[in-house]
Amino acid sequence: MPLPESSTESHIQTFARMGFSKEEMITLIAAGHTIGQVHANVNPRIVSSGIKAFDDTRTAYDNHVALDYVRDIRTNPLAQVYDPAFPERSSDSRIFASDGNVTISRYAASSDAYMSETGSVLLKMFNEGG
Repeated sequence: MPLPESSTESHIQTFARMGFSKEEMITLIAAGHTIGQVHANVNPRIVSSGIKAFDDTRTAYDNHVALDYVRDIRTNPLAQVYDPAFPERSSDSRIFASDGNVTISRYAASSDAYMSETGSVLLKMFNEGG
């Protein structure tokens, strides 16, 4: 996995080497961050203390990460507005915007699309090894 502070191009290249398109990269990041969290002891420049969820509805697997991003709600600690002093805090924003926000907007508009497409890409990752 590329580091959050890596460039968007670096993220795209890393996922491409694993056999994933830009759209699939966006899908995998959204899927993982639906259930994931960031730990301050590992990433102190992203969160100052404790553990912070990417999605405030962690009790369910849903498209809330996409909804928040499209609505400009900055709950996700990696979906912040770009700040050159803290590029890691905008990692998700930069990744989601890498296709002009087409994929993430589709997921915000349709929970069914989100569930179907994240499921398909996760299966690809597990079955083909990425």
